[in-house]
Amino acid sequence: MANRHWTPNMQFSEDDFSRIPIWIKLHHVSLEYWTNKGLSYVAGALGVPLHADVTTLMHKCLTYTRVCVVIDASKLRNLIYNTPMEW
Repeated sequence: MANRHWTPNMQFSEDDFSRIPIWIKLHHVSLEYWTNKGLSYVAGALGVPLHADVTTLMHKCLTYTRVCVVIDASKLRNLIYNTPMEW
């Protein structure tokens, strides 16, 4: 992942976004997986886990977990279109 200073009319190419960090919300995760190792295992099915949010780590909300993962940008379109969105 690389960061660049934004400029007006900046041009991007697909090569600029080969890997993208995203936050994912996982529902119905068994309590046995609510450890760093367990969440890494579950989130690893989608990409490379980076970290979980504070609420998840402190077990404040047990209905879902939020984890930041780095995914292959070429798989992002399939992930978005084949995953039900919750607002």
